[in-house]
Amino acid sequence: MKEEPTVSARDLLLMAAAVHKLGPDTNLGYGPSTVKVMRQALHWAGLLHGEIKTCFESYEECPPITEFYEGLFSMMPQSKPAEVLFEGGGNWGGPWGPRASAHFTSCRLTERGPPRVTARNQRTREPIISN
Repeated sequence: MKEEPTVSARDLLLMAAAVHKLGPDTNLGYGPSTVKVMRQALHWAGLLHGEIKTCFESYEECPPITEFYEGLFSMMPQSKPAEVLFEGGGNWGGPWGPRASAHFTSCRLTERGPPRVTARNQRTREPIISN
């Protein structure tokens, strides 16, 4: 039996942003896009069900949600990564206090984000319906 390759949370987040067309021209002030990216990535990872889904939809954090949210933040300028792949809008936290839930922040890919995603197996990843 052929084993499916494991895809990292980082790659799932990049692919989710690309599928939802959250590129460099996306207006960060126009609604909470982070929830779309997080919901999609968690769904593809097979984690968006049961207790984790309840936790996510009620703006709480639990280990899988925290891992994905921190993974997204680690690709933003505030984290000083070697390569900035995401930009964010809203309250991403800092010395003044904790970050807001993904439901209340926005994100988009930078110019460097999309090429990595399009080289991946994106065509087999269908977006879930989100409102």
